[in-house]
Amino acid sequence: LWAGPFGNMHSTINQNILVRNEVAQPIYQPLNRAQVLDGTKAQEIREWRWSAVTNYTVREGRFKGWGIGGSVRWQDAAVIGYDYKDVPEAGGAVLDLTKPYFAPAQTTFDAFLRYTRRFGKRFSWTGSLHVRNIGISNEIVPSFADPDGSISSYRIREPQSWAFSNTFEF
Repeated sequence: LWAGPFGNMHSTINQNILVRNEVAQPIYQPLNRAQVLDGTKAQEIREWRWSAVTNYTVREGRFKGWGIGGSVRWQDAAVIGYDYKDVPEAGGAVLDLTKPYFAPAQTTFDAFLRYTRRFGKRFSWTGSLHVRNIGISNEIVPSFADPDGSISSYRIREPQSWAFSNTFEF
């Protein structure tokens, strides 16, 4: 229908635009976006990440029963948007996958202090103090970028938190 005479008619809104182009852009642009992004990195998904955890427990001496440990988590930069380029045969602007916008990589630290004490042969108690996301307070992270590179959406990083837990084993 758009390839024939109907598509060659001038728009009623703007006489400089053909009906073919006026109708095609809102239909083909989102379809083209979905097709172009097929098989690429999903936005906000970080491709690489790693974590390391360590702990030490004192087994004898004056500090017997005490333990200390920590962890570090690292996440790679995340794609949060793409630039556009003009492709007339595709009906206008399409995503330029060679020009992604990234959110920064993130590194997070945790730590804990633990004490375990046995009461007889059948009962033990463990108290643990955990600090998660050390040093993070009011930090926002970009989560979506517009085609001009400006950040249009943010999320709040999980702030530092403290937790104390008790465990009883019989």
